[in-house]
Amino acid sequence: MASTTSVSGLSSGIDWRSLIDQLRAAEHRPIDLLTKQKGTYGDKLKAWQELNTKLLSLKTAAEKLNTAKGFNLFTSSSSSSSVTNPDNLFAATVGTAGQTGSYTIEVLQTASAQKIASRSFSGQSTALGAGYVGTFQINGRDVTVAATDSLADVQTKINNLNSGAQATNVTASIVSYSPTDYRLILTNQKEGVAGIVASPGLVAAFEFTEIQAGRDAQLKVDGISLTRSSNTIADVLPGITLNLKKAEAGTTITFNIKRDLDGMSSLIKESVDQYNQVLNFIQTQSKGVLFGDTTLRTVKSNLTRNVINPVWGVSSQFSTLGMAGINLDNQGKLSVNESKLKGYLETNFEDIKKLFVAEGTSSTGNLNYITHGAKTTPGTYVVDITQAASTGVDVAGTINGEAAVGSGTTLTGAPGTSIEGLVVSYSGTATGNVGNLTLTLGVAEAFSRTLVNITDSHGGYVAYKQTSLQTSMDNLDSKIKQMEARLDKRMETLTKQYVAMETALGKMQSMSSWLSSQIYAFSK
Repeated sequence: MASTTSVSGLSSGIDWRSLIDQLRAAEHRPIDLLTKQKGTYGDKLKAWQELNTKLLSLKTAAEKLNTAKGFNLFTSSSSSSSVTNPDNLFAATVGTAGQTGSYTIEVLQTASAQKIASRSFSGQSTALGAGYVGTFQINGRDVTVAATDSLADVQTKINNLNSGAQATNVTASIVSYSPTDYRLILTNQKEGVAGIVASPGLVAAFEFTEIQAGRDAQLKVDGISLTRSSNTIADVLPGITLNLKKAEAGTTITFNIKRDLDGMSSLIKESVDQYNQVLNFIQTQSKGVLFGDTTLRTVKSNLTRNVINPVWGVSSQFSTLGMAGINLDNQGKLSVNESKLKGYLETNFEDIKKLFVAEGTSSTGNLNYITHGAKTTPGTYVVDITQAASTGVDVAGTINGEAAVGSGTTLTGAPGTSIEGLVVSYSGTATGNVGNLTLTLGVAEAFSRTLVNITDSHGGYVAYKQTSLQTSMDNLDSKIKQMEARLDKRMETLTKQYVAMETALGKMQSMSSWLSSQIYAFSK
């Protein structure tokens, strides 16, 4: 229970608690301003975090288009005059190394894996006995059988060898044909005529017999007969994997591969959509919490520069996005004229690809572009070879007259030079000027580079801004806590002073009352 002296104004008649509260409120205003400022910093930090997420999405979309892979998309179709559904005979997967073309395919025989079965056993858990003791081999791996082992134990031992670098690739299972007829089935995991290699002792003891022969796949491609050990065939048509399903000799399938213009157009639209989302967000924040932010203006300027600037090394008819059907409106946003874009992808594929990707082309077949560095600029590079690669000897030479490091047949621009990170390979034997390499850096590559500089978690604009804002918030937090502590101490001191005053007044009033009572008593 509170002392009567701590009751505001009980003795003095002054509502000093209200006075202290009003004083606290007045002296708390600087803290309130700092708290408000911290909230503003928090809003700005949240805005930069949201922008960073959108920028990273744009970076991801752009990097689907900054290499030739993004444009190596294909669709395939099959047709035949003799079957309703050619897909029942084989399926095909076209990778980024594919090429357009048309082929005829006839599946003569599908591959199968060998399968062998043991003699019949009355149970799978009964010990096999002394007649099965010994060490046998399956595909070069030992299987040791003890007298106490059951058929199930042998199954486990065989399957335990089906892993690691020296896996047997043979699966053991037990099939129950009846309550008294159990057989150990060994199945080769690999298709083809090369089946299970089992030592004679194992075959004799368990009386294995072949229940399914291993065989190779046979097919004709453009009338030429082929044999493969698997139904999955990836070494015949460039960039295409065939999966044979069913043989039907005499049925010829026409297999067509075309560029996937819809897929390429979708990737370009995805980048455009992500760019517009970033631009919308920047424009909104420029009028809101990030109003007047110079870093935000820099980010916007760097991005829009990539949209406007022509790409060096590309045909003058296709050196900007607008020439490819990707138009810029007066708000700075992009839109895609799909029919125009697809038309150019059909008729000027290489030009459109160069507009987006980073690509190196060589003037000679012995000289090839491998990759480039983050600082490599577009242009034509002269390659001089002073020593051609040979057995045990690395290639040596210069690129544009600057030092390059040789390793095998590859030359890499030395660190600190203008060609840092540029990698070429030279497979010829001549020395001297062996040719030129022309490097073009398209719009998607430009966006990728720009966004790396903006979003890099260590040195990017956004990371710097976020770190700066977080530091400011932390400093304000510390300052607010110090000011709150000082204010609390001041209010505590004032409270004690008022309580002391109430106590003193209370004592004086008590003494006055006692004196009055004494005077009154004497007067009678």
